[in-house]
Amino acid sequence: DDRIVDWMLEHLARTQPEYIRMMKDPANELKLAALKMRLKAYAEQTKKDLCGPPAREQIQFQLAQIDSFEGRPIAFTETLTMEEFNRLIQDYLENSLAEIDVALKEPKEKFNYTEESLTAVLMVGGSTRVPAVWKIVERRLPNTPLWGIEKGINPDEIVAMGAGIVAADKDPESDIVSKTILVDV
Repeated sequence: DDRIVDWMLEHLARTQPEYIRMMKDPANELKLAALKMRLKAYAEQTKKDLCGPPAREQIQFQLAQIDSFEGRPIAFTETLTMEEFNRLIQDYLENSLAEIDVALKEPKEKFNYTEESLTAVLMVGGSTRVPAVWKIVERRLPNTPLWGIEKGINPDEIVAMGAGIVAADKDPESDIVSKTILVDV
């Protein structure tokens, strides 16, 4: 979301340079923060709309007034393509590959597992709704099926369940953990 906000601000800097100069003045720090918060709501919805389902190739921003400057409305009309969105998050995608190696390290060392030992990868967490995340994991683990929403997995709920399991593993004697978290899991 923050990357989309930055992208929006870059476009505004080209179309409304005086406005952005004024907003970036240290005296207007709170105004800029408020603008970023407003833009973040649009950015989050745009990300959701772009990534689907169904995934789209582009999303058109048509915001008639995100703010006003010198008595006139500041509009934002731009198109964010999936290709541009993927470029904006490319470093996050590359970091995902490193996280796969981290996740596989312990099973490889302790249990002599290999990538061929994997029967499936559960795609969990909100970012797994981004098609490029699926593509990068598919390229990294080409012989392993990826399971997500189509298999009845809610990416957000499974993260919470995993957190409950980890908490119970750290303190299995805790009444709170065993009675609340494990019952839910």
